Amino acid sequence: MKLKNMNIIYSKVVLLAFVCLVACRAPLETNTTEDIVFSLSVAHNISRIVTEEPISLNWTEITLENFAHYKIERKTHLDTSWTTVATINNAFQLSYQDMIGDDEDLLYRVGIFDIEDNVRWAEQEITIPRTTSLSVPDEIDKIQSAISNSLIDDGDSILVKPGQYPETLTIAGKDILVKSLQGFEVTTLLPTPASIPDSAMRVVNVSSGILEGFRIRQGYPSYSKSGGGAYVGGNGVIKNCFITENQTDGFGGGIFLTAQGKLLNNIIHINESPMGQGSGIYINNAHGEIVNNTITGNDVVLLGDCEGLVFRNNIVYGYGTDISFSTEASQSGVEIEYSLLEHSSNIGQNNITGDPEFVGLEDFHLLLNSPCIDAGHPGEQYLDADGTRNDMGAYGGPYGQ
Repeated sequence: MKLKNMNIIYSKVVLLAFVCLVACRAPLETNTTEDIVFSLSVAHNISRIVTEEPISLNWTEITLENFAHYKIERKTHLDTSWTTVATINNAFQLSYQDMIGDDEDLLYRVGIFDIEDNVRWAEQEITIPRTTSLSVPDEIDKIQSAISNSLIDDGDSILVKPGQYPETLTIAGKDILVKSLQGFEVTTLLPTPASIPDSAMRVVNVSSGILEGFRIRQGYPSYSKSGGGAYVGGNGVIKNCFITENQTDGFGGGIFLTAQGKLLNNIIHINESPMGQGSGIYINNAHGEIVNNTITGNDVVLLGDCEGLVFRNNIVYGYGTDISFSTEASQSGVEIEYSLLEHSSNIGQNNITGDPEFVGLEDFHLLLNSPCIDAGHPGEQYLDADGTRNDMGAYGGPYGQ
């Protein structure tokens, strides 16, 4: 009987020891301060991020006999894993200042670890004010650096002050606006300096977003690369720009246009390419829009499948040819209308010929007696800014300056 009782007592002791072992190791190896909840607070005084701004983290004190370290981690709501920010070996440090350079909302956590690597976590999220624009050169010295900045997301803007900017720009993967504040008269894009290989001598590449209000000049990509001034593809838009003095040994002295790219209210003037390869615009497998542009001293050439392309309210004047097609099939499905074409009176519908009557040699505003005034498409979406019928050329339509 005594032996049986001793076996029962022994079994209970073993069970109690096992329960104690499990309880003492979860979540920490040793006891913490009683009745203290481990918590984290996160705060900032950020109104707008340009470079880096501080985030302040503070957590409650817990006395832990076998303390090992604190670990600080963070992530955005899109991240699938945590990023380690810091590991702190000082048990008495209860705060940390993190530096951030992006405007994504963040989730932080601080873990207190014991020597057995058991951990207790405290979490807190923080909202970061959005940076919706950057100023060049006041905040960021180069336009391309601003475009590539992680702060700039879809819908944001790069606002550029007057000056000359020797950069080869690429706008891709972001639906953003890159705009000069005072227009192409005082804001010029030039190709990357000659110290860079010649293949980078095109001025701009636009496959998303909008480039607005720049003079684009002196582009000259070598190795028969197309698009001396600009290569426009994807959903890219070039708007209210003056594209001049560019050249290429390939196609499109001023612009090479493809995909759903759009050209709105630009002046394309005296660019160069080999004969028949589009000194002004070379259009290849394009289905976008070319609306209210003035093309002078240059021609337009189309190649490939351009079905659905809209060529409307434009002026093409002052060159041996205006619009030509590399193959007969290139003309299929292309809408060419309500434009002044100096030579091609038999192309498209509702087009006119004659002298557009510009104000001056490089002032492409229209004189009062110009046949292009109130001669563009009558649809409401094409009305001039003053509500009157569309004037053909770069200064007409809703985006006319």
